[in-house]
Amino acid sequence: MTAALLPSIAIVIASMNRAAMLRECLASCGSQSEPPDRLAVIDGGSTDGTRDVIREFDSLVTYSISEPDKGIFDALNKGLRHVRPDDYVLVLGADDRLYDDQVLADARRRIAADPGHSIYYGRVQMVEEDGRETATRGVPWEAVRAGHLAGRLSGMPHQATFQRAESLLRFGGFDARYRICGDYDALFRVLRHEPPVFWPDRFVARMRRGGISTEAGSELAVLRERVMLCWKHGLLGSWLRQRLALARRTLVAG
Repeated sequence: MTAALLPSIAIVIASMNRAAMLRECLASCGSQSEPPDRLAVIDGGSTDGTRDVIREFDSLVTYSISEPDKGIFDALNKGLRHVRPDDYVLVLGADDRLYDDQVLADARRRIAADPGHSIYYGRVQMVEEDGRETATRGVPWEAVRAGHLAGRLSGMPHQATFQRAESLLRFGGFDARYRICGDYDALFRVLRHEPPVFWPDRFVARMRRGGISTEAGSELAVLRERVMLCWKHGLLGSWLRQRLALARRTLVAG
């Protein structure tokens, strides 16, 4: 299939004071056999040399900005202003790396072979602080559909998810009120109407533990945001259960 017939891919990266890790992330994007069509780096005003790192990848980065933002999803929305509606968007953190040099080439061909879906996703390899590869994330939609649509859990790591930009932009992008669950919310808005396509045999990224969703103590913050998500989407039964779970965890936490 000629390049002109393959779907376009945009990568959006949010970063704050992660210069060394951002260099690794961008290097993994630059080493792709087929680079992204667009790559936006949104930096929150870092003071650790991040802007110098971005300049090292001038030929790869199609848009960048370094200024204070209101959180991860506010930053990602800035990036979304520089993608095209027909792009498939992959969101990475500075701590993430593409799994191998064929990720984007493979994703383009898989999407082209099964067109017409808003969301495609694969798997993520978790990496511990000491470099050990441990758990993996990403499970079949059938296994998590009920829980996902009830606002309870997600088996779709954003580092492995290609979402058509139009399906994000029609809702105004990410809901920047979230600190952790904004990606879940963006997926939920689409998945309640159409199923995704899962690639069980394709690892898309390596994810280091230590991001905001994997930090120690993040469990209460996730519960609070799931309460918010359930209320926003009218999932009243799940909202009540999540409220009770949050109350119990808050009491235990003291």
